[in-house]
Amino acid sequence: MDYMKIIKRAWNTTWSYKALWIFGILIALSSGGGSSGGGNSGAQFGGGGGEWDFPNTFELPEIATGAIIATIVAVCGFFLLLTIATVIARYVSETALIRMVDDHEETGEKRTIKEGFRLGWSKGAWKMFLLDLLIGVAFGAGIVLILMLAATPLLTWITESDALRAIGTVTAIGAILLSILVAIAVGAVVNALLHFIRRAVILEQKGVFESIREGLAFVKAHLKDVALMWLLMFGINLVVALLMIPVVLLLLVLGAIVGGLPGAAVGALVNLITGNEMLPWIIGGGIGLFIFVAVVAIPSLFAGGVYKTFESSVWTLTYRELHALEQLEAESAPEEPNLPEAIAESM
Repeated sequence: MDYMKIIKRAWNTTWSYKALWIFGILIALSSGGGSSGGGNSGAQFGGGGGEWDFPNTFELPEIATGAIIATIVAVCGFFLLLTIATVIARYVSETALIRMVDDHEETGEKRTIKEGFRLGWSKGAWKMFLLDLLIGVAFGAGIVLILMLAATPLLTWITESDALRAIGTVTAIGAILLSILVAIAVGAVVNALLHFIRRAVILEQKGVFESIREGLAFVKAHLKDVALMWLLMFGINLVVALLMIPVVLLLLVLGAIVGGLPGAAVGALVNLITGNEMLPWIIGGGIGLFIFVAVVAIPSLFAGGVYKTFESSVWTLTYRELHALEQLEAESAPEEPNLPEAIAESM
């Protein structure tokens, strides 16, 4: 397999097929970490003459409790809906990327963004979600079990021997560190396997368990090619991460300047108008923070989305190339002679 040809082809497809970027950006947005927000409220109790007086002690807590419960329910509902929307966006986008790149290689056509969403909104996206959920639960349960076993030497602390406690602690620390390293290695292997299992789900329209079996068999049959492509992509990921460090630092400085100057100007203006001490900090700081986040996040999100598109294209083209090689090998393999017919012809 020509690895560099696949890399170049994936990059050319990524750069020329702009509709793919939307789905790559959605994947980067939905898998790059969530945001959380919180608030606090305060209550003042006053009394005169230094005496402790609690008027309306029955009505105010009742009203406050209802408001707090309503706020908690609203916030939880909002984040639940946001989580569901994020998950849907991620799996629809991943499915759309895989199918659009495969379709482009098959027909040479470039689908629109609307057609891409139609391709992504399919049973394959739901199956991919179930696949990731199954693998995630199994992997998580395995990690917990391994860590629990690694921590069993800490049971020596129930003894009265200081020597046994020290030995148990050192052994447990070593076993836990070793378990973490094993988990990282296993996670890398599972991640590599999932690239092909997911494409078996999407492109071959297989079931979850059937895709797992066929994906494992497929990777086993092409272990060398898969391992070399994974190492190549690991190197590319590392180089891209290193190159992004100065870019992010530059964006941070630029965001601080672009956001700080307007924020300070607005804060000074508010201070002149209102004369309030806290309000200028709140308004100016909010505006400055908003501009800062926009300056840093938007270019980072765009770059991350384009790279996600490239990465998905690489694995889709690898999957297609290995399947094509299988077909060529099957077609070029000599047919086994029919033994009874061969004996009859020799007679």
